[in-house]
Amino acid sequence: MVLETCKVLMQFNEEFRKNTVKQVTDFLSGPEHRTADIVPSIPVFIAQLFTLCQLPDYNQYFPEADVLTRDRLFTLFRFAFEEQMRRSIKDGVEPFTKAQVLKILFPDAMSLADALFKVREKQILMNSR
Repeated sequence: MVLETCKVLMQFNEEFRKNTVKQVTDFLSGPEHRTADIVPSIPVFIAQLFTLCQLPDYNQYFPEADVLTRDRLFTLFRFAFEEQMRRSIKDGVEPFTKAQVLKILFPDAMSLADALFKVREKQILMNSR
């Protein structure tokens, strides 16, 4: 019911929808648009984006150059994750390592890397003959 209510708000409240689209577009354009004074809550921002993406033909609300392709969405989620992690760093606490971040973002990252290395190894062996 909450999602349905949010979808109605997003669909029929033009100002709210325009602000959400602008925030998404700006968020992708540079780190200066991802700070806590501009995007107070990353989870709320992602919820707004999710709601927007539930609307039929949601890309109609974006300027042509800023439509949300799969790659742009992937980039946006990566930036959102990075920003949320940055905000959660506390004094005296070790930040996540690259391996930990990869494990969170891509649980199968190591098995994928292993498979790619095996394929590359075979290619090298084939080329050396």
